[in-house]
Amino acid sequence: MTSASTVCLRECAMPESGYPGTGQGFRVGRTGAAWGGQMKQANEHRRAAPARPRGSWRPWALAAALSGVVLVAVQRWDQTGDRAMVVIPVFALLISVIFGGAIMAMRLRGQARTGDSLPPSRPHRSRKRPPDAASNDAPPTIHSAPTEFDPSALDDASMLDFDPDMVPAATRVWTLSLLESLEWQRFDAVCVAYYTQKSISHRALPLAHAQGCDIYLYQDKLNLETATGLVHVRSRGVTHLDVPAVRELIGAMTHEQIERGFLMTNGRFTAQARALGREHGIVLVDGRVLLAMIERLPSESRTRLHTIATEGGYTTPSCPTCGEKMVNATGSHGDYWGCRNYPECVTILPRRPALD
Repeated sequence: MTSASTVCLRECAMPESGYPGTGQGFRVGRTGAAWGGQMKQANEHRRAAPARPRGSWRPWALAAALSGVVLVAVQRWDQTGDRAMVVIPVFALLISVIFGGAIMAMRLRGQARTGDSLPPSRPHRSRKRPPDAASNDAPPTIHSAPTEFDPSALDDASMLDFDPDMVPAATRVWTLSLLESLEWQRFDAVCVAYYTQKSISHRALPLAHAQGCDIYLYQDKLNLETATGLVHVRSRGVTHLDVPAVRELIGAMTHEQIERGFLMTNGRFTAQARALGREHGIVLVDGRVLLAMIERLPSESRTRLHTIATEGGYTTPSCPTCGEKMVNATGSHGDYWGCRNYPECVTILPRRPALD
């Protein structure tokens, strides 16, 4: 077989590989100049590599050998063994020093090898986020809503700097869904503020450890000490307001000797409750009627009521016992609202279904 065919077989049989320490690949069958250049680079690389510590164990091996020779000489010199009792402890101490030194030398040698094999550390460069990326992750505020404003996206801390003038007028619109979504404490505040915007003298009394409030109206300018009307404010619950709520108002009117009564809710009434209210001359104000009453107010008054209604977490109910915002919880009977001060406060509220 000719030399040309031999080179061809070698090139087909030998894959491309790397020479140790060069970082460059080569193939068998290349020209002599290329082969000599790569060999020269490999030799230079080996010469430039740091020398490893060698021979660090030789002094200790020599000392161990001399110690053995001394031990044999002592045994031959002292046949009785009296002097050996003095020499042997000294010899044991010498052996301990020898082994201790050998172990230390081996550890130092291992550390030197480890230090040579570690690559040099790269300087750490801190990564800075661009200002536009940081602004995209910022929490929503009143200034980041040029066209729409969703108060539910804000927490209580963000509402401390709330300015209603910063909200576009087009978004401060009263709707029935907004009115029905108000938690009981926000709904009470809206009802009380309604009579303030109407310039009607009133006095509001919150119910103790319960949802709702009672509003006493004073519309007789000649006698402002006697209430002329009584308003029971009751937020909607799981079901529509029924006959018991109407009977409660009738009993309070009889006890206070008040002729006019109003029952306000952001939910709805049952047919039986409406019939009982008509029988006793009580005005039943549900969510639809209250929305119409608010729409008749001037624009500035509607805006003020809207600001009061959407303050803070207006859809999360407040605890009737301690006043703290409640948290969503799940039990064996489904989801419910639980007080965040549990176990000090064990008050719970049912989850309200959406109205049709």
